[in-house]
Amino acid sequence: MILRRSSIQLQHGGLAYLLMLLVAATVPTTLLAEQRTPSAWLKFAVDRLWSEQPIPGLLAQEELQDAWLLSENETKRNGQVVRIEQRFALSTGNELRVVRFQPGALLRRFTAELHEVEDDKQKPLLQAMADGACRIRSGRRIIRDRNSPAIKLKQLDGDLRTIRCSETLQAPWPTGRDPGGPRVALIDSGLAYDLPIYRNNLARGPNGKPLGYDFWDMDAWPYDGDTSRGAFLPIRHGSAVASVLVREAPLAALIPFRYPLPDMSRLADAIQLAAKAGARILAMPLGSRKPEQRTAIAKSLKVQPSILAIVSAGNDGHDIDQERL
Repeated sequence: MILRRSSIQLQHGGLAYLLMLLVAATVPTTLLAEQRTPSAWLKFAVDRLWSEQPIPGLLAQEELQDAWLLSENETKRNGQVVRIEQRFALSTGNELRVVRFQPGALLRRFTAELHEVEDDKQKPLLQAMADGACRIRSGRRIIRDRNSPAIKLKQLDGDLRTIRCSETLQAPWPTGRDPGGPRVALIDSGLAYDLPIYRNNLARGPNGKPLGYDFWDMDAWPYDGDTSRGAFLPIRHGSAVASVLVREAPLAALIPFRYPLPDMSRLADAIQLAAKAGARILAMPLGSRKPEQRTAIAKSLKVQPSILAIVSAGNDGHDIDQERL
């Protein structure tokens, strides 16, 4: 039996043992078929796998039952394990992912995620976030509209039902006309193109469709969201940069691109598409210390002499006068 709570500190050993059995009895040892809702799975996973010390993958598999370990990965910092991710296949075809965040070898956060099968792909559905005391403090649910590109992210209370707020992960392209100004391509985390501040500054094709592209997800909806921390924790960067562009250059026609973090070799395709769409200025507020990525950018720009490229030097104090990009 694996204890998932702090050690019971009582003077009378018999009473302590009795209490331990009572605590263990309140934690379900299996999940009935009719109980296997997404929220029930996550609560069950937190109950069974939360522990002050990491539970190895195969032991975790035994705790869950009806689940099979797919992978177990550790992230180290200064030689110390700070993050552990375990992935499990469920009998439904879905996937369960649990992550321990333990800086300084102390458990700070424990998350459980359910990813569901859709179009033969695992797509994130629901996340539960527990603290270092095994209390689910919040959750996040991703809702997809099957009749449109719209995707919403609902932030939830610890019961995984009550909605705190909602935000957009992807939206349909808004109707409108091309503003006719000089075209500026923005390669960043995307753009919240459905906001009123940008609608009149979007470059468009003859049919009003977008000229940019999402090279991260490889689709036509380059909505703002850097999901490198996870699908449930998007970082918005491109829209903040675009707000400066439309303020300082109100006649500019924006062509938004979402940069291809999963495969930065696609960056050349993004630059080529921007040139084909008539961009005269290319804004790339991206930073990289990887020589191969900087070289790829340089090669792609070299064959597009008509574009003025403004490329970020990054956020780490890199001196581009001493060390050219």
